[in-house]
Amino acid sequence: MSSWFRAVVLWIAVVAVGRAAGGQVVASATQYNWPLEPSFEQAVARWPDMERPIAFLGCKDHPDEFAVMWNGNLSMFTNTDRTHADRVTFRERANLGLQVSFAVGEKPDFQGRDVEDGTTQPGLLDGYRPIVEIMIRRAGAVIRQEAFATDERGSCLARAWNSPVFLRVRFTVVEPGAGGPPIRLWAQLAKNHIRYRNDTKANVRILPIAPLYGQKLRADGQQLVDSEGRIVMYASQSFRFHPQLADALNSVALRELQLDKNLVELSLARQAGAAVELVFPFLPAQREQVAPVLRMGHDQARQSLRQCWSDEIGRGMQVQLPEAHLNNLWRFNVPLTFIVADSYPNGDRVFKLSPHHYEAYWPTPMTEGLQELGQRGYFQEVAAYLEPFLDADRRRPVPNTGRSFMTTKGFSSGPTEHLDFCWLSDNGAILWAVAEYYLLSRDEAFLKRWLPSLLASLEWIARERQNTRLKGGLDAGLLPAGRASDVSLTAPGVRSEQANYVWSDAWNYRGLATVTKVLEKIKHPDAPPWARERDDYRATFQKIFRQVTRKTIRWIDPSGQEIPLVPWELEQTNADSLHWFYLDSGPLVLGLMGLVDPDDELTTWALKWFTEGPDSDTHFPNWSRFRDRPSLRYEMASAEIGCSWNVYLRFLRNERLKFLEGFYSLVAGGVSRKVLNGFEHRNAVQGMSIVNSIMNNHLRNMLVFEDEAGPGLHLLRNSPSTWLRPGQRVQVDRAETYFGRVSYLVTTTAADHVEAVIEAPSREAPEWIRLYLYHPQYKPLRVVTVNGQTMMPAGKEAIEIPRPAGTLKVVAHF
Repeated sequence: MSSWFRAVVLWIAVVAVGRAAGGQVVASATQYNWPLEPSFEQAVARWPDMERPIAFLGCKDHPDEFAVMWNGNLSMFTNTDRTHADRVTFRERANLGLQVSFAVGEKPDFQGRDVEDGTTQPGLLDGYRPIVEIMIRRAGAVIRQEAFATDERGSCLARAWNSPVFLRVRFTVVEPGAGGPPIRLWAQLAKNHIRYRNDTKANVRILPIAPLYGQKLRADGQQLVDSEGRIVMYASQSFRFHPQLADALNSVALRELQLDKNLVELSLARQAGAAVELVFPFLPAQREQVAPVLRMGHDQARQSLRQCWSDEIGRGMQVQLPEAHLNNLWRFNVPLTFIVADSYPNGDRVFKLSPHHYEAYWPTPMTEGLQELGQRGYFQEVAAYLEPFLDADRRRPVPNTGRSFMTTKGFSSGPTEHLDFCWLSDNGAILWAVAEYYLLSRDEAFLKRWLPSLLASLEWIARERQNTRLKGGLDAGLLPAGRASDVSLTAPGVRSEQANYVWSDAWNYRGLATVTKVLEKIKHPDAPPWARERDDYRATFQKIFRQVTRKTIRWIDPSGQEIPLVPWELEQTNADSLHWFYLDSGPLVLGLMGLVDPDDELTTWALKWFTEGPDSDTHFPNWSRFRDRPSLRYEMASAEIGCSWNVYLRFLRNERLKFLEGFYSLVAGGVSRKVLNGFEHRNAVQGMSIVNSIMNNHLRNMLVFEDEAGPGLHLLRNSPSTWLRPGQRVQVDRAETYFGRVSYLVTTTAADHVEAVIEAPSREAPEWIRLYLYHPQYKPLRVVTVNGQTMMPAGKEAIEIPRPAGTLKVVAHF
């Protein structure tokens, strides 16, 4: 079969699958360029959208988040199960969690509240801001539900950490359907009973029996109030309140599930445009607190909120690409991150992992989100989110077996009152985040405050490495055994939750190396000895790890070659001990953190296990079991989607097509395409802003990347060739780099003609800028001019501009 014929067959298959999955694909094969490049459309065809998405709405750095479910139902509660700080700060909220279920019809029917039955379609409005729209098709009518959260002024910036916040909801008739009687809208109020779990397809658990709301409710005009007279709900029209449904409206199902109590009955005229507006305070509010909210109309509040989030998004790095879904993802993660973060009465601003479920610090993944914020220029926020880590007296000690670590002095972790778990990697991750912030911002006052803590942490690493040397053994010269995850690792062959996991050494090495880069940058007198410590750490690890790998089992790849199994901890020798964390905290991370080179044979072998080994391509596109052995499908991890470290490795190894396959799998299959929330696993816990951060970090690497091996910048490295189709533009404004800000505009004016205008960084001159231009028909660069001077291309698709300064005008012909 010829390659051309195979390409046509594949194209037909992609189109068919894409249409079956509801995805959008390119209209005809003649518009696509061969060989097929990975694309968002292909990824949509391969990855069904996430099920039962939830939009989390709230104000910036505020502890109260509203959950708007895929069907329009609401959940508002404060999770106090995770941390001491939340148990103490919010102890009076135990009975104030509220869950609201809506129904349309002559009688209330709340069946299927935890399933997605196709009668509702959620999405985001106003350019994918946190403003939810849900189209509801019920009882022959189509009703639009809108929801957004503000403070009393219609702002996304609450006045204080505990200022009241409100959810505004409007139902509007779009298609009235047949018949004359008004449309009945029902709202049932119960105590919050939604639960989040990592069980695939059971990520959202709504208890069948709705517990009674913690306060007795009664109607008071257009307001629903509790026994203390505080407002729980306001409606723009009069309503009937049913503490208990009358028999004529009731049913056995409603009674058995306690859904026949505390119902509000509203009425919508059966005509297009008829509407009712509701306001829900997150907590029952005094009348004077609600009054300013009611004085501002729904549309005015929505416009005010849209402007507020637009201003927040506009403060950072701007991106405009030919692909709308990438632009939307880029913008949306700013409000999502700020909504996830919470403030406390002592001034702490805590960057948590997700709303409602992971309400705590996990420092290692948190730092990945901080890096993205820093690269986008949100320096004030990054410094504030790091501040609680500075006080050594608040830190949780290193997770210890009781015999492994000499001392806890210098170990960096999160404040005990905000931590759920502490990992050994946290120390290195915090070092890395602080050093990255400085390299991007050059905030000298920040560094002055942090430098003693950074040096103390480096001393801790050096002491513990010296301790293992003195003891001797397999880990001599590395860190002692420590905790690398939340859970007790009980897979066959896994020794304990504390072992010599490569994840821990990788992160601590990365932290040490990045702080050393800072010390060299500021010409600190201790920079040379720490550079020697860095180099010794790397050499020691590689020597030990290569010896360990020589003792592991061999497996046969498709070509018949024997490949060693690369271990994830020093005593692993066979595949029996492959835990579900083998991918996300296993050997792939070594190539990212610099303990081995990205193209080292160890990294290559580890990649081959996931792409060609016994577990490759074993999980299903629409779901996966968290506790199964991990695998990759279309370069995306089966567990913990954001931890698809192979995608970073593909980028560093310049395996462009594989990188794009993984990148587009993430942006199509790692978030809800309806509300853009990141998911921890396929159809598991959602609202994970760090997953969005990782996707945007991949995008930022394509757009602007600081070279690890030399003092230069890469622009458009490993980017899709479709971005250079005639008429397309790629624009980047105010990208923060180690050298200062860089901006550029690349325009394809004709099929073989590309123009670029680059504003080079002015704070510190890079030695070079490399601009990569991948022609859609794979033509090589022919002639290049920079500011009118002809120069030779650095390769068939790269232009290297030495000593760039000021405005650079590039014209490229293929």
